[in-house]
Amino acid sequence: MTINHKKITHKTNNTPSFMFRLVMSYSVILVIILIMGVYLYSIGIDDSKQTQYSQNKLALESCVDNIDTTLNNMAIFTSQIAQSSNILRLSNMSTDNTNFIMTGYNSMETLSNQRPTEMLLPIMRYYVYLPNSSYCLSSSIFCTDRNYYLDTQNASENYMKAWASIHTNTSLYMKLVNISEYVPKANNTYLYMVPLSTYTLSKNYNSVACFQFSENTLSSFFTPLSLYDSGFVIVTDDNGNELFSVKGKNSSDYNIDDIRNKAEKNSYSEYSIDDDNMFITSVSSESNGWSYYLVQPYNAAFSTLVTYKNTFTFITGIAFLVGLIIILISSIKNAKPMIELNSELNETKKQHTSLQTELEHQRPIIFSSYIERIMLGKVYSSEELNYIANFLGIEQTDKKFFVLYMSVYNNPDDMFSEDIITGEIEADETSALNERYELIKSHIYQHFGDDTLIYMPHNDAYAILLRCNNDINIDNCYSDIVSHFNDLHEELLNDNSIWIYGGIGNRNADIRYTWKSYQQAREAIQYTGKDNIIQPYRTIKKNKTTYYFPLELASQLTTYINNGNSDQATEIFSLLYKENFVDRALPVHVVKWFFSDLRNVLLKARFAIKQNNDNQNTLEIIDRMFEEHKTFELLKEITNMLCKLNDTKPEGNQLISTIKGYIRENYKDASLCLSKISDEFNISESYFSYLFKAETNQNFSEYLENIRMEQAVELLKNSSINISDIYMELGYNNANSFRRAFKKVYGISPKTMRDAKSTEISQ
Repeated sequence: MTINHKKITHKTNNTPSFMFRLVMSYSVILVIILIMGVYLYSIGIDDSKQTQYSQNKLALESCVDNIDTTLNNMAIFTSQIAQSSNILRLSNMSTDNTNFIMTGYNSMETLSNQRPTEMLLPIMRYYVYLPNSSYCLSSSIFCTDRNYYLDTQNASENYMKAWASIHTNTSLYMKLVNISEYVPKANNTYLYMVPLSTYTLSKNYNSVACFQFSENTLSSFFTPLSLYDSGFVIVTDDNGNELFSVKGKNSSDYNIDDIRNKAEKNSYSEYSIDDDNMFITSVSSESNGWSYYLVQPYNAAFSTLVTYKNTFTFITGIAFLVGLIIILISSIKNAKPMIELNSELNETKKQHTSLQTELEHQRPIIFSSYIERIMLGKVYSSEELNYIANFLGIEQTDKKFFVLYMSVYNNPDDMFSEDIITGEIEADETSALNERYELIKSHIYQHFGDDTLIYMPHNDAYAILLRCNNDINIDNCYSDIVSHFNDLHEELLNDNSIWIYGGIGNRNADIRYTWKSYQQAREAIQYTGKDNIIQPYRTIKKNKTTYYFPLELASQLTTYINNGNSDQATEIFSLLYKENFVDRALPVHVVKWFFSDLRNVLLKARFAIKQNNDNQNTLEIIDRMFEEHKTFELLKEITNMLCKLNDTKPEGNQLISTIKGYIRENYKDASLCLSKISDEFNISESYFSYLFKAETNQNFSEYLENIRMEQAVELLKNSSINISDIYMELGYNNANSFRRAFKKVYGISPKTMRDAKSTEISQ
């Protein structure tokens, strides 16, 4: 009996301990699962928000690029006007001069020759304002500023003097000025003024080129953006002053200073207007320093994430209740709680998978962006090119590349419709256009292959990247494309009453030079018609009296020089030489015009370089070369020298080493982020992230935080700086952010570490 009693006593005494351990085990498992769920949810939400931000930024950057291109085209147009000797003389004349009227009409004729270029600009009108005589000059008007104001602006004379005074206010030059208060009958009209002295060596050139925009034109630049009725876009100059805004139907009033202070370049930021949370995406123009702020309602921009948040909150609540039940009954039945735990874990994994699927939906945006960069020549290094080619699945070995540019019309007579040319459509046509896009895309894949890459520069325009093997004869290659195009045209015409026209650019052995074929294809399509629906560039008879130097090519040359990309710049010169001196026999005076335009582009690139002790001698040599007699080889040599001055961007390990040094020197900068690094070194954010991770086995944010934490320990142990002020020495925005990061890395608070150091010293 004693032995049995001992056994019973032993079992009874250990049951509470066993039950306690069992309950604690289940509790630990439950807590771990809940933490995992919250962690996976946090990762998914943060990734989705960052992806939405990246999508917004890509779209906003595209809009900014379009505006910068327009302003650049106006600058080039102004530089061409500035070269006129008639306009130079006229700008320095007074009305008392006997030759004033004759010189004015000669200047009108000079501007008439620029009419084709003027028609390409998205402006209401332009004119040259002459302060010395108070006259206005255009291709069709030469009169006093008073007559010009009354005739063209259709306004009261009461506002005329105020309107005229704008033109001599130098602080308003190179900015968009709202002149609606001086032109009351117009709806939000803007004026952009460029002094002609900017583009000439003459110091007495005090005339101003004036370009007038409508509000609708400015709004059209931002049509790709979603404002969700209550959103808006704000544009400020380099001093933070608001230039103009584009608002949704129900936009609220805002404070521009608050938005500018809230906006962050490296990630999304939030802003509250009338208790409504707004989502801010900001982009700055490298061309003129303007800042663009896209403000969207948070719930609309993240509607999907709000649903996920509610779903996850509900699931977490259920998990917590089920966990309590499991803990209560775990001492009785062990199998049942384990099943419940497994069910909750699977539910959490399913939620994470759903978030990952949502992230995959964003890949087409990146895909489209990479195709655009190849078409427009915006790839600046071989490593970046290989990265993009691998992402797009482009095989570069034993291949040649060229572009088929295709325009689509419901009727052949629509070919020269203004809406088609500008790509402007009504809102209710969007759905129909999307359906037609899917239809045409499926036909393109059917005739040219499922791996065909398509870029849409605007509505109803398709740039198709085609590839052929090196061993295929070029005539056979073009013949095959024309045959497929004709079949595609017949199908679309017979089945859907859709007309298409096509232009084919020349082949290139290197995909880096696809931009040449893209430009050639766009030019070739201008030679098509009802009886000639497709035109290869190689068979066009070149005009012998006009030179080849389109504005797009001038813009690309400037970009390549500024990025130090001598290979691409040299390729542009090879193309210019072939087009102007091999395929054409230009008259001497036309060659001089061509050299003048090319020289103006190089002058702009030269004066974009800041002089210092390292480059002073080289810049002096370049300046002397500009004064020499202009030859093609001289301009080419100047270009190579400018590229070398800008070529400071190493690649691979050296690039990452340079960036790591830059981070260590600038870790105190609170604005230091992924986008700022990519802007500083002219590489894409995705490519930089990939390269940095491959070289360091760390994410950029982890590397930056480790450096800041190392410096934090040094300051805590070896300085007397107040703990509440240390964050300012490390690049954090506030003390709480610093404390959280410190405790996450070291497991203790900054105060605890400093107190421990003080204790060591006292002992």
